[in-house]
Amino acid sequence: MTIDYDWTKFMCRITINSPIEKIYEAWTKAALLEKWFLPEAVFIAAAGGIRNKDESFTKGDNYQWCRKIEGKNQKEAGTILEANGRDQVQFEFTADSFVTVMIKSEAGENVVELWEENLPRSDTSKFMYHLKELQQWTFYLSNLKCFLECGLDLRNKNPELENLINN
Repeated sequence: MTIDYDWTKFMCRITINSPIEKIYEAWTKAALLEKWFLPEAVFIAAAGGIRNKDESFTKGDNYQWCRKIEGKNQKEAGTILEANGRDQVQFEFTADSFVTVMIKSEAGENVVELWEENLPRSDTSKFMYHLKELQQWTFYLSNLKCFLECGLDLRNKNPELENLINN
């Protein structure tokens, strides 16, 4: 039996008991991203100038953020490829990949669906993205749910602790 698997992408989904508008804002405003995902986020408007932390980014903006990877802050930069103002965002991500987030209603629930696509196919990449990064996105989507539903941030704040899924 042969299993045909596309190593160039993966998807994960979660229900979140919060209005679609609030979920969208949690993805597009630096002040909110810093409450559940990033230690630091800055968005530069396509026309120039740094966006206010409470202002949503738009298509064509650039980002500069600090992301926690294996307990260490890593600076990254990229472009917002899509931001429709309602229920979908897309941004450049690591190794020439891009992330698409879609927020939709299904069976009476609000669902966040995240795709990371255009991933390299090497054996190292398979490990890095399909095991490690998928695990990270699973945690951060769970943290987004916890933040929006309960007001809690599950990220580890103790720099002395390592090898945690919430680092």
